[in-house]
Amino acid sequence: YFLNPNLPIGQYKIGVGDLLKVDVAEHPELSREDVSVLPDGRMSISLIGSFPVVGKTVDEVSTEVANLYMTRKIKDVKVVVAVTRAQQRVKLLTDPEARGVGSTKLEFRIYDEPFLELPFIGAVAVGRPFSEIRREIREAYEREFGEQLKVTVNLISRLQQNIFVLGEVKKPGGYAIPGGQVSMVSAIATAGGFEDSALRDEVLVIRFQEDGSYEHWTVNLNDPLLPAGPQPAFFLQGNDVVFVAKTTIAKVDIFVDQYIRKIIPFVPSGGIFYALPRN
Repeated sequence: YFLNPNLPIGQYKIGVGDLLKVDVAEHPELSREDVSVLPDGRMSISLIGSFPVVGKTVDEVSTEVANLYMTRKIKDVKVVVAVTRAQQRVKLLTDPEARGVGSTKLEFRIYDEPFLELPFIGAVAVGRPFSEIRREIREAYEREFGEQLKVTVNLISRLQQNIFVLGEVKKPGGYAIPGGQVSMVSAIATAGGFEDSALRDEVLVIRFQEDGSYEHWTVNLNDPLLPAGPQPAFFLQGNDVVFVAKTTIAKVDIFVDQYIRKIIPFVPSGGIFYALPRN
């Protein structure tokens, strides 16, 4: 996170904890120093009373105060609202000392939680492509802080890559990929080998993409040197799913949607990411 140095002063969005100065030209009795923006998002000034200001720009509040005074029969009033102390929640995001850390970055680790809780914008769902997560976080902070705060979300590393071997094998589950790749035969062996009921000549391989789409192949493992789908040099990749069925799977798309997506803790874009200034 970082403050936008090119933001015009009048476009600063007011937040809870700000101190404002209200100058009313030719009416010093109405001018006020250090007007607090209260936790309910409102400020209070002479003759007008309390009204909401959080989320509005300094220029918008200046215009609103002038209009409110004119409704009180004060003619040709000119109002200038200025911020004498910046809002504390922006400081909590951009000032490492305020957060008790040594960096402006916020770093998060995502495991199997369905949501990530972020300061001031709440829960963000993570079980989807990283591009969607990045866009939602940026848009949420823009709605909350406007142009005064810039946020960039980057993926800095992924957790260890796994493959999933399911169905008619002795030890179905997820397994780490040694060296980044593994053959079909090794994957089945790692999962304890076939059950007697396994359909060995139609082993389904499903490979998910970042956008949630997938490719699939059917491999004949009765003779591992002559696969029915990929060529012998075919290796499994991270997050591939190997499914050994009892009978032929007629409609792969329906099978994936109704079975695989519900049981695999698969997040195409999961990992560790942080926010940092954009160049």
